[in-house]
Amino acid sequence: MHRSRSTLPTLALAAALAAVVALPAGAVTGPARAATAGRVTADDPAQYVNAYVGTGQGQPDFGNGGGAGNTFPGATAPFGMIQWSPDTATYQHGGYSYDDHRISGFSLTHISGAGCGDYGTTPFMPVLDGTPVDHSDFSHADETIAPGSYAVTFGNGLRTELAATPRTGIARFTYPAGHTASLTVDAGKAFNDASGSITLGTDSLDGWTESGGFCGTGNRYRIWFHAVFDHPFSSAGIVRTGGHDGVDTGRRSATGSSPGIAPQPARTEQARERRTAAQPPHPDSARPASGAKALVSFDTGADRTVTARVGISFVSADGARANLAAEQHGAAGIDRIRTDARTDWNALLGRIAVDGGTTAQRRVLYTALYHSLLHPSVLSDTDGRYPGFDGATHTARPGHAQYADFSGWDVYRSQVQLLALLDPERASDVAQSVVDQGAGAGYLDRWTLANGGTGVMVGDPLPIIAASIHAFGGTDFDAAGLLRIAEAGRSDPGSARDTTATTRSATSRPTTPASGAPPPPPWSTQARTSRSPSSPPGSATPPRTTP
Repeated sequence: MHRSRSTLPTLALAAALAAVVALPAGAVTGPARAATAGRVTADDPAQYVNAYVGTGQGQPDFGNGGGAGNTFPGATAPFGMIQWSPDTATYQHGGYSYDDHRISGFSLTHISGAGCGDYGTTPFMPVLDGTPVDHSDFSHADETIAPGSYAVTFGNGLRTELAATPRTGIARFTYPAGHTASLTVDAGKAFNDASGSITLGTDSLDGWTESGGFCGTGNRYRIWFHAVFDHPFSSAGIVRTGGHDGVDTGRRSATGSSPGIAPQPARTEQARERRTAAQPPHPDSARPASGAKALVSFDTGADRTVTARVGISFVSADGARANLAAEQHGAAGIDRIRTDARTDWNALLGRIAVDGGTTAQRRVLYTALYHSLLHPSVLSDTDGRYPGFDGATHTARPGHAQYADFSGWDVYRSQVQLLALLDPERASDVAQSVVDQGAGAGYLDRWTLANGGTGVMVGDPLPIIAASIHAFGGTDFDAAGLLRIAEAGRSDPGSARDTTATTRSATSRPTTPASGAPPPPPWSTQARTSRSPSSPPGSATPPRTTP
C-alpha cells in the first residue's frame, strides 16, 4: 500500500498560501524575481527540500506499513530508475530509519512512501582494511542531503558521496590515511528474498540482482548493474559464507541468495496463501553475505579517493553499460553530476511559483512537491527498450520513455493530476505506460512494480490515472486503446489482451524475449494462454527528448 503522504500536503499548503500558480513547462526560474505581476519564483527551490521528512516514526504502527513516511534521503533524479540511498541497520520500508545511527550499505533502488517493502537491491558498502562489516556508525551532523545527491562521513573517517542521473549513479569514497581502501558489493541481497550473480574484472563489477515479493505477492524482477572504478583493484575476491571467514581471491564470479528482512503484510489472497509459519529475520539482525558478495581493495597511496560509476537496467547487462555510457559520457565527475542533478530538480520544482508564506511553509511545499516527483520511475533504457508485462522486451517510441512503479490506489486522487499540470509530456508517457501494461498483461493491475503486477489494494485505479492525466493536459498517448482495455477488463479481465493486442501499434514495439525475465504472475493472461500479441508497426509521433 502506498499512502502518498507527500502529495496531500502539497495541495493543502498550496491552498493556504496567498497564491500558488503552476508555470508552463520549460519556464525559467530566477533569483526571487517576478514571474507575473504579484507572483515570484524561488531562486534554487531545491534549497527548501528536506529529504529527511518521512524517514522517522511519526505515528504508532497499526499494521499498515509502519508509522513513518517510509521515504529515503539518497541520490535520485526526478522519476529516476536509480535511487542510490543509505540503508540503516534498523529496517524501514524506505530503507532509512532516522533514529538509527548505523548504516549497513548504500543500495541502488528504493521506493518512497510505500506501506510494503521492495527493491533495496545490490548494496555497496565502503570498508577499511579488507574487512566486511555489518554496519558503520554515523551522525546526522555528518550528513549532507539535497535533491539529486547525498553524502555522509562515518565515525571511522570514511566518507561517501553520491549523485545520480536518471539511470546511473556516481560515488566518491574518501578513505582515511593509514588504512587499506576496500568496498563490498552484494549482488544477492535486497529488502526481500533475493538472488544474484556478480563477476569481477580488473576495475569493474558486473552482475544482476533478482527480487520481488511486494506485500507478500509473487512479483519478480531482475536488475542488471555495471560498475566501473577509477582505480584498478589491488586485490579482489568473493566473501566466503557458511561460517568461513575471509575472502576467496581465487574466485572471480559467484551466484548466491539471501532471505529478505522486510515485513510483508499479506494484502492479497495470493499473499496469504504464500505465507509460511517461519519467522522472518528480525529487522535489526545482521545479515550474512549472500554468496554473491564481492570485496575489492584499491591502492590509494597517491589519492585517497575512489570514484565508482554505476549503470543499471531492467533489460540486460548491455543495457546497464549503455545507460552508463549515455548518461555519464566524457570526464564529468561527481561535482558536475551533482550540480546537473540539482539543476534538473530545480527545473521541475520551479514550475510552482509561490507568493507569500514563510520560509517554513516553503520548506513544507517544496519538500512535499519533491516527494511527489520521485515516482513513477523510468523503466526504459536510453535506447527505449524495457521489459514488458508479457515477458518480452519492447521498445518505446523514439523520444519517449516507459514508466513503472504505479501505486494506483494512492496516486490517482491528486498526484498524477499535479504531474500532468507540471509536465504534460512526461505525464503522457506515464499514461501510455498504463496502456502498455494492460496490453502486455491482459488486464490492468492495481499496484504495479517494475515489469509486473501485484494485485495489491482494491478498485480500478490505473484507467483512472490515465484518464485523469488526459483531462489535465497529458494527451499524447493512445486514449482509445486505454478505453478498449478498460471496457474489456470491466466485463472479463481475461479478454483484455485479445482486445488490445493492436493498441500498442502507436506505443511500443516488441523486440526480443526479455533476457532473464521473470515468469508471468499466475493471474495474468499470459499464464492462461500461449497466444502472443501481434507486433505493431512504428509510430509517426514526432520524437522528443527522453528523460
